[in-house]
Formats: sequence, structure tokens, C-alpha cells
Amino acid sequence: MKIKNLVCLLLAILLCGLAGCGQADNTVRYRLDKAASSINSETVAQNERYAMEWDDENKNIILREKSTGKSWADIPLEYLSNGGSSESVNSTINITVYEVTTSNITEVRGYSGAVENGRLFCKKIKNGIRLTYCFDDYEIAIPVTYTLKDDCVKVTINGKGILETGEKYKLISVSLAPFLCSAKNDDPSAYLFIPSGSGALMYVNENGRKTRKYAGELYGEDASRIIQESDKNETAVRLPVFGAKSGDTAILGIVGEESGTTLIEAEAGNTRTHYSSVYPKFYFRGFDNVTHPNNGSYIERISEDISKRNCSVEYYPLIGNEADYNGMARCYRNYLTKNDKLRQSDVEQQPYSVTFLGGIEVSKLFMGISYTKLFSMTNYSQALEIIKELDEQTANSSAVRMMGYGDGGISGGSLAGGFVTNSDFGNRKQFNELKEYTSNNSRLFWDYDLIWMKKSGNGFSYSNDVSKTAILMKAERNQINVPLRDFNTKNAFRVLKRSLISDAMDKLLKKAKKQGIDGISLSSLGSVSYSDYGDTKYYEKAQMSSDVRSIIDKAVKNGSKVAVSNANSYAASVADIIFDAPSDNGGYFVLDANIPFYQLVFSGSKPMYSSAVNLSGNIKQSILHAAIGGMGLSYTLINDYDVNFSSDVTQKLYGAVYSGNKTAIVSAVKKYNEFFEKIENSKLLKYEILGNNVSKSEFSNGVILYANNSDKTAESPAGILQGYEYAVVTQ
Repeated sequence: MKIKNLVCLLLAILLCGLAGCGQADNTVRYRLDKAASSINSETVAQNERYAMEWDDENKNIILREKSTGKSWADIPLEYLSNGGSSESVNSTINITVYEVTTSNITEVRGYSGAVENGRLFCKKIKNGIRLTYCFDDYEIAIPVTYTLKDDCVKVTINGKGILETGEKYKLISVSLAPFLCSAKNDDPSAYLFIPSGSGALMYVNENGRKTRKYAGELYGEDASRIIQESDKNETAVRLPVFGAKSGDTAILGIVGEESGTTLIEAEAGNTRTHYSSVYPKFYFRGFDNVTHPNNGSYIERISEDISKRNCSVEYYPLIGNEADYNGMARCYRNYLTKNDKLRQSDVEQQPYSVTFLGGIEVSKLFMGISYTKLFSMTNYSQALEIIKELDEQTANSSAVRMMGYGDGGISGGSLAGGFVTNSDFGNRKQFNELKEYTSNNSRLFWDYDLIWMKKSGNGFSYSNDVSKTAILMKAERNQINVPLRDFNTKNAFRVLKRSLISDAMDKLLKKAKKQGIDGISLSSLGSVSYSDYGDTKYYEKAQMSSDVRSIIDKAVKNGSKVAVSNANSYAASVADIIFDAPSDNGGYFVLDANIPFYQLVFSGSKPMYSSAVNLSGNIKQSILHAAIGGMGLSYTLINDYDVNFSSDVTQKLYGAVYSGNKTAIVSAVKKYNEFFEKIENSKLLKYEILGNNVSKSEFSNGVILYANNSDKTAESPAGILQGYEYAVVTQ
């Protein structure tokens, strides 16, 4: 009887605290039977440049620049002044919830779910304001702080302060400030900046078009998530930024790097609200796509536990000449520099790079029995011979990357290919000859995969040392074949435990030092971001950016040069060299223009090379994109081809055979070097879209490149340009 009474007492306390939405961690306290606390409309924070105001009538945060009177607001001021009122635009946050009994997922607007019901609690804090949204129907409360800094407003969701009973509904995600970064559709100069691939613009005009929507997961799809569409290969979002321009003002959002799983969502040309906007959606629970046991359909299963991390965005207002995507790129670059996150590399930029593919597993038959064998596509001596020949015929050196020289080759094997170069590709003498020839200017990089493995080895277990998915399954999928940018549909890879990545790097550095290797390529570590639900520290991709930064810093302090591939910002900013830098926006039909935002950020701080020209669908366009961004060209090569190569990679491997590419490489590099010599040691300063598919790239030494971005002849300031042709003007 006493135990029963105690249980009832504890349950009553829990329901009073949670269903009543009582909060801890210094946030506003409130109860269901008490009206929400508020403050009068006033300036809640200010500094020399900005004043941050609270509009209590509309529950709106307004940032004003004192000298010009320019303003930015959670709910657009012009919209309010014209009498606008809608559930969509008036919602300053939105949430998605999971209904426990039905597994349904519902989006709930902040305006109808909390504000309209009088359930928004306000409190002034140091340099800002705290707003707590209580969604009583779902027994969920979300605390959000707005803090004025010297040159921006930081908006933060306090993860520890989130409350939910979890009895009927569980919180999945929060969309933050959906219209703080927005533009009115009738502004012909307005656009949204989307960080897809190298960068993209979405024009906001309606002009009879339907509403266009975009959503991209920051740092790529979670590699530990169960997915059903295994052939999915979307262009990833590599930079944690987004923005909007309208008239002579703009605003840039920079997502906090430790904000975990984040989607950048955008809606352009909305014909109902007549506004376009881009914003972040933060996930506080992971999810897996699993097959329904009864009907075979795909359903989402969410993680039981909720992440307690903070999620934040810093919003930087831009005016005048800075109010465009070039100003946004400068702002983000300055942000990285100011926070000691952009490292200047001393590796010399070459006009082109070559990636050699070492081995691949092929199927063989012996007396009717099938087995696999590692086939050497390019051994050490062959790679050296090709490098020497290209050096001589192009009169230029190249950066060199060696991929697939461990066990399993590019087909994959144990973690990091066993941490050693395989003897199947040559002896120690041949290995040393290759290293010696390429020793000048840090030209040689050996690639190691510290993320994926398909068998045990070197102390890392395929069975036990594996990350867990949201529903606590072992993280496993068919992995994208990095050098071929193709999906390997046959080999199931597993993802290393997040807690073991640093240990793997320690072992790699030790092994590399023993072999005399000082150029290390970390293609997967720089481009793959993932969670581990076997450890609360790594829910929702938490700490991925800081872990990777510390690992790369460790390698640099050890005397190594570090290369990354198609890298996320946190890896690209501290690496010495970037291979396979994104050079287009992915070509989604909802995106209107391609811009080299990625190159504007990193140009001049480290060498960058395009994705493989010889494996691209349009070689002329691929070379043009490299020139627009001031990057070096890139080629992926093999020496020997075998008819037993599996069908899913045969075509691309056939296109990588050196003998079939030699003439084209020499011709392209000689021509490209005429331009490359003119921009050597300079950086991409500005990019403009001139119209008629012609663009203008301006470099810091005064060189200007005009490019025709279509396959049709076009008129440019430098004269007539054929399809995908460029012209260089020196000042």
C-alpha cells in the first residue's frame, strides 16, 4: 500500500511538472492554469550598431541598424504594415511531433499551436530575450533565446530546457525563425541563397510558376540512418549557411557547427503568402526508414531518447555592396577566420591533379567455384611512369592522390584498408621510388577510409565496433564508391563507432610514419557525417565537426599534410588541400542559378581541384566550372582494365584507362595552364551573373574570366563565346 501511494505521489509530481510545462535550467516557469508572462514592446538589447526590439502585439523580434534604420524581423515588417496575418508567416517557430499510438508525424505551427492560445512566455535576459513556446495540446515546450552580439543576432534553442511528457506525442524537430531570412516575391532583385553543392540561387518571382520547395540535409545524409532507396546519391549541403537578398539589404544565417542533424529548407515564389524564405530545421530525435511488417510500405521509426544539445543560428545583416551572395561569402569567410577555423595551407596549387585507383575485387571461377581476387589496376611503377610522362608532356606538375591501395582496393575491406599499402601493387623499392619522385611541393597523398569497413582487421571489429542507428540497429548500408562517385550495390559496409575514430587516426599516423608517408588523404572522414545512437554523446551527428577538426589538427601537428574530398566545411577549412570540390549545385529543377560560393569561401586558402573531368558527363562544362572557381582540373586514372569488372563500375572504369585519356589530358592541361598561370597565387574575389548565360569571375590580381555557361553561342564583354567556352581579360 505504501509503495502504491509513493508511485502515485511521484506520478503526480511528474505530471504537474511536465504536463504543466514547468521548466528548469533558468528558463521561464509557467503552469497550464496561469496566463503566459510577457513584457511590453521595447528595446531589449543594443550596441553601437544595432538595436534589438520586442514587438509584443505581434510577438515579433526586430533588429534595426541604428545609422540607416534598416530592419530585419522574424515576421516581415512590410507584411505586418499591409495588414498581413496568416498561420504560416506569423509562426516564428514550427515543430514536428510523433504520435505514439498511430506513428503519425504532424507539423504544428507556432502561431496556432502556442501564440494564438496565449502560451508564449517572454523574459528579458542579458543582451536579449527568451521566448518559451508551450504547445499544450502536445505537452511540449520549446525555449528559444535571441542574443544580440557585436555584428549579428544569435538565435538558440535550449535543448536542455525542452520539455515533453512523451505520453501521447514526442518531439522530432523544430523549424527556427522561418521568415527571418526572407524576401517579398514582387522584388525583381530578390533571391534566396541555398548551399546545395557549390551554391545555388532560388529566384523569388512568381510569374505563373508554382511554389518551389527545397530541402537538403546539412553535411549530407546521416550515414548511420537506415534508408530504403539505396541508389540515392544527392548533392550534399557542405556549408552551414543560407541567405536572402531583397533590394539593398540581405541577411546570412550561419548554423552552429554542433547543431547536429539540420535540414536547410526553402520555399520560393509562394503564391499564397507572396513571400519566399529559407530557414533551418533542427532534429532532436533520429529516425530510420523501415519497412512496414504488414503492407511493405516505408515508415519512419524514431529514436526513443531525445537529444539535449543546443541548436543555434547566427544571423548577419548585410547592406549596400555587401548585400548579395558575394558579401555572404565574405561574411562566412570572415566568420571562419575570426573564429580561427580557416587554416592557410602552404601546399602549392598545381594546374591539375591525378587520382590513381589501385585495386578492385573481381569475381573469378576455379573449377566451377566462384571466388574474388584483388585485381591491380595501377601498381606503383605504372603510376610513376604515368606521372613522369604527364609531367614531361604537359610541362607541369600535378597533385597526386592514391586511392584503393589497401586490402580490398576501392571495393573496400578492413578499416583504412588495413592501414598499410598492399604488396600486390609493388615492392618497397617501387613504393619508395614513387614517393621520392613526388616528394617536392607535397604532391603525393595516400587515401585512407576511417569511416567504412566490410570486415574486421587491425583491432577494429566488423561485428562490435559499429555505430548504432536510431532504432539501435548496426549502421550498415551499400556505400558510395568515392573515386567513381557511383553507388556500390553489392558490398554491405558498416560504419565505425564514433568513439573510435580518434583511435583509428592514432593508428593511421603511427603506420604512416613507419612507411614514410606524410601526405594523408581522408576522403570519407571529410565528407561523411553520422550519428551513433549507442552513445548519447553522438546523437544527431553531435560533435562530428569538432571531432573531425581535432583529428585533422592531430595529423597536422604530427607533421602530415591532409587532403579531403568533396569536404564539409569543418574539414575543408582546416585541411591542406581539397580534392573533388563541388562545382555545381546538383541541377535540381527548383534551383535557378549555379554560383561558386564554396570557391569564394576557400579560394586562396588552400589548393582546390575539380571532380574527375574524364568521368564527367560533359567534359567542356566540367573544365568551365573549374575555371570559374579558379580550381585545378582533376583526372581519375587506371592503367589496366579487366573484362571481369562488375557491371556497376565497368563503364566508369573503362573511361578511366590512361591510354584512352592521355592525349585529351595533355591537350586540356596545356590549354588550361594558359589561364591558370594568370591567376596563380590569387583568389576568387567576386562572381557575377551577367545574363544570357554569361558569368564573370574576378580574381584578386585583377584577372577577369568571362564564361558561357550554356551549349549555345553567346555574346560576352570579351566577344563571342562558343558553348562552354571562356575568355580571360587581364587589367
